[in-house]
Amino acid sequence: MLRSRRDEYAAASRAALIAAARRSFGKYGYDAVSLQQIADAARLTTGAIYHHFGGKRGLFEDVARGVEQHIMEAVVNGALRHAALWEQLTAGIDGLLEVASNPGIQQIVFRDAPVVIGVARWREIEGEYAYGLLRNGLHQLRDAGLLAPVGPDIAASILLGALIEAATVVANAPDKGLALVDARQTIAAMLCGLRSANS
Repeated sequence: MLRSRRDEYAAASRAALIAAARRSFGKYGYDAVSLQQIADAARLTTGAIYHHFGGKRGLFEDVARGVEQHIMEAVVNGALRHAALWEQLTAGIDGLLEVASNPGIQQIVFRDAPVVIGVARWREIEGEYAYGLLRNGLHQLRDAGLLAPVGPDIAASILLGALIEAATVVANAPDKGLALVDARQTIAAMLCGLRSANS
């Protein structure tokens, strides 16, 4: 079905607001950004934000979901370069670590999202994206006999926490390239501990 001009305008307005909000939230943080600043950057009105998102929090959730989608794509792109399950996991984690070290992504999903959206709700959202992929990947490894005798769900939570901390260190390091190499080596060592002795 062909979209009407009104539908096209609405979609373009949403996209412009999300893009402007992502830049602002990523650079300044949720609390420091006003709806008027976002509307001005998108060349729209604050009324458009309320119309499409219900307010600042609704807009932020859409932005955060978009960032999670971006992270998930990095994980999938890394994993799909390999056929074996274990190599898919390690490559996906490597992609996550690299993209998550971006300061704007750090601000939105690691600092602001749990506070603005709430820890429980944010964990549900994470479960739909990269965290869900990580958890599912560990379940697949367990089912294939490649995972050490640990619970995949708790292992995924612990591993995600380590990845967030590692990405934060990389983002704040004076030499990000060197820090990324160190972070990759450290995470690789942790993954070795999760690998079954028979694999």
